[in-house]
Amino acid sequence: MFEQQEQRLSHHAREHGLPTNWHPPSGARALPGGAEHHLWKDSDGRIYKMTKDDHFGQVPCYNPSSETSWENFAAAPADYLERLTLMNEIFGDDLRIVGLRCGHTVAIATSQPLRKPARVRQPHPRTTAKIESFMEQRGFVNLGFAAWFHPTEKLMVTDATPDNFIETRHGLKPVDLMICHAQGKLLRLLQQKIASGQPNDELRLREEEVKRGK
Repeated sequence: MFEQQEQRLSHHAREHGLPTNWHPPSGARALPGGAEHHLWKDSDGRIYKMTKDDHFGQVPCYNPSSETSWENFAAAPADYLERLTLMNEIFGDDLRIVGLRCGHTVAIATSQPLRKPARVRQPHPRTTAKIESFMEQRGFVNLGFAAWFHPTEKLMVTDATPDNFIETRHGLKPVDLMICHAQGKLLRLLQQKIASGQPNDELRLREEEVKRGK
């Protein structure tokens, strides 16, 4: 599946004039990356990213053997592209695909605005309280374990941890959230959680643990 999607991605890039041997802008400064991306900072005020080693992040999937009945699995290129689109549409980001690097696998290169923190030494929110307020104001319901669901838009967000938010002078700005359209069994599961009146798996499991302790 990955190979077919990567082939289509390469063909699409060539059709639209995107480089397939992308390199960061001349003068861009390399930054420490994570498991998913190589990073560079450029003087144009943008961060440039390139996926690593066929790694396109994660995507939540239905898994009845999990305590929460869902689990994050390795994402495919199509999942990664959907995530970029939804980050722009839902959270007002400005993620742009700037090219590919084609070899034995395909890496996707993107750019996005550099989010300047209000406090350089404390760029991320210290607690989850501000994240909870941010997500609830946008119609998301807390599922626990840094996961959220939007019942109307049928969107699921995972990995909504403090290190994936920047606290700027204009409020929180999310970065690199895992976001997707929930479908099939996953969608039905999340809708059932909402209908139960107790969708937060983290709290539910804590309560069950307390009851067992008694």
